[in-house]
Amino acid sequence: MNQKYNDCIEQISQILFQAIIEREENLVETVEGLDSNLLSLLRTIGARVMSMVMTWLVNQVTSQTQTIGWVIHRRPKIKYTVIFGQLKIDSPYLWNKKLKRGIRLVAEKLGITHGNHSLGLTRAMARFWGGRIFQSG
Repeated sequence: MNQKYNDCIEQISQILFQAIIEREENLVETVEGLDSNLLSLLRTIGARVMSMVMTWLVNQVTSQTQTIGWVIHRRPKIKYTVIFGQLKIDSPYLWNKKLKRGIRLVAEKLGITHGNHSLGLTRAMARFWGGRIFQSG
């Protein structure tokens, strides 16, 4: 996947590099904590990008379904946890008056329900706990 984004990675890296050297005071004295600060920054960016992608996907499946007679009846938010943290995403409930039934698109099309967590988080937790069990046993 990374090769598809090499140009973006290079551009973002340059932007972050410039921001760090321009905005961080006493970088020479704080260099030992730089990786922790950068990790926190990258997690925040990851959460923001995930939120943006999820919003885009929800809007895509919703607009596609609305063209065939479904109307948004309500728009609750659900919690979905990814490796960057917990996201709150719209989960529209759509109603079709003609069919007299409703659908939850995020659950049906994206496979996400309230309280779910991503495959990436599942794998990270399995590696973490698997390693801890292996080391202590």
